[in-house]
Amino acid sequence: MKKYSYLLIFTLIIFQFSFSQKLKFKEKININIATKAKDSFPVKFVGKKKKKLNKTNVTYNAKGDTISYQLEKKTDWESAIILDSLNAVNNGITDFKLLGEITPKDEMLLIDFYPFTDSKDSTANKFIEKNLFRIKLKPRTNLKFKYNRFHAGTFVAPFKVYLDSRADSNNNNNIEADVNINLFAGLLMGTKRYVKIPSDEGYRIYEYGWSLNAFFGVNKLEIGEKNTLDTSSFQGSVVTSSQGINCGWHYKSFSIFGLFGIDIPLNKRGSDWYFKGKPWLGFGAGFEVF
Repeated sequence: MKKYSYLLIFTLIIFQFSFSQKLKFKEKININIATKAKDSFPVKFVGKKKKKLNKTNVTYNAKGDTISYQLEKKTDWESAIILDSLNAVNNGITDFKLLGEITPKDEMLLIDFYPFTDSKDSTANKFIEKNLFRIKLKPRTNLKFKYNRFHAGTFVAPFKVYLDSRADSNNNNNIEADVNINLFAGLLMGTKRYVKIPSDEGYRIYEYGWSLNAFFGVNKLEIGEKNTLDTSSFQGSVVTSSQGINCGWHYKSFSIFGLFGIDIPLNKRGSDWYFKGKPWLGFGAGFEVF
């Protein structure tokens, strides 16, 4: 029976890994502008309506003369202006640390700033709505951004060390080695680093961070003569709930956790279990889903 449990856990992990990137909550990425921006990576803006015509699908004859081509309208980034302190203040922006989303494309980091919520920021919102923003990412350079967001997922805890026991003797085994599935949710504080390598078609994105979460899980517990106060009352399997807090380290969707929690049997048959309601420490590994 246990091998089927492991197979189920493995299947769930693969499912989580496949879909976790698509289901994530929006990230509140901190983007510095004006005097807070790095000198080598200033934020620039250009009007959405400011376009230029580029020749595409050009064909040539044997002499190298142009036979045909198509004209395509593209954003005129060559006329983009640095979003410095003066331009920011003149357009209603007084805080030079803004929140937004970033999309890497064509050696640029395209920025979609979040609208301002204060009614007095209507001028700033109009400025954001009518312009496009970007940071030029040069080859072999990298740029990092801080962000935070709510996240949730699942993890497995392969073993627990109970810190206390209800038994009179301390000779009982306070280590439980088993695999159980838990759900977690909390706040993730992370860093995203964008890197452009000339030999790569796309961008290398390194994402890592720390989190503080609450977790909950349901586990199967085997009650036997070595872990119960009354061997005559009940021996067999009961269901327990696990709850507590954890601190996680994350690389993209993969997560490692340090755990602190308690286990409580969900059936009165587990009322004599040595570790009922006693705190434990452990570690876990899993994936973000949201």
